[in-house]
Amino acid sequence: MVNHLTQKDGLIASEVSCVLKDQMQNFWVGTYSGGISKIDFKTNKIKNYSPKEGLSDADITSMMQDKAGNIWCGTNYSNMFRFNTDGKTLTHFRDSGSYIVCIFEDKAGNIWYSSRDKNGVFRLNKNTVTVTRFDMRQGLPQDQVVRIWQDSDENMWFCTFNGVSRLEKNGKLLRNFTEKEGFKLSIVESVVEDKYGNFWFSNLADGIIHLNYKNKTFVHFTEKEGLSNNTVFGI
Repeated sequence: MVNHLTQKDGLIASEVSCVLKDQMQNFWVGTYSGGISKIDFKTNKIKNYSPKEGLSDADITSMMQDKAGNIWCGTNYSNMFRFNTDGKTLTHFRDSGSYIVCIFEDKAGNIWYSSRDKNGVFRLNKNTVTVTRFDMRQGLPQDQVVRIWQDSDENMWFCTFNGVSRLEKNGKLLRNFTEKEGFKLSIVESVVEDKYGNFWFSNLADGIIHLNYKNKTFVHFTEKEGLSNNTVFGI
């Protein structure tokens, strides 16, 4: 069964920017101009949140739920905020910058996010509420980070407009993979680690790259190698 929900059915707006399924099987729908709708399909009830309910902005760009059950939301024109576990109270992070592209929780419980307003990627320690910034000054190949991901060894990966960067678990060493190193994808849409510890990357124009990190070798798969299309949304 397919349910088509629009503003007529109770959504706060019909232009949807992102969707999140939480631990209680509720769906949080971020919109471009209205705010957020929380859908409970068990009761068929919709709860809407807008700046009237305390949101810092009605233009939602990203959402993520952490292990504790908090819902983190990025906005286009204002700061990042968090729905606390009670689902009612909000915490605002005034210095996060605007246009939060992505939000990610690592295995240690730190919150990582990237902002188009403040270049680079940021790590928020939830316990101390301190923020550490990584940008080109720390070795990123490019300051616009579009994806954040963590591998099985707890190293962080940052996908930029100019390849990808790997930050070691100790937080000190950045290793870049760009066109200079043979990495022929620009904006990476998805990252997957296979059971052998190799990494697969895709984007919307240039196919797939397989990275053997141990040997630092790449294999590039495109239509020439048999892909049905070079546009790969995910792996």
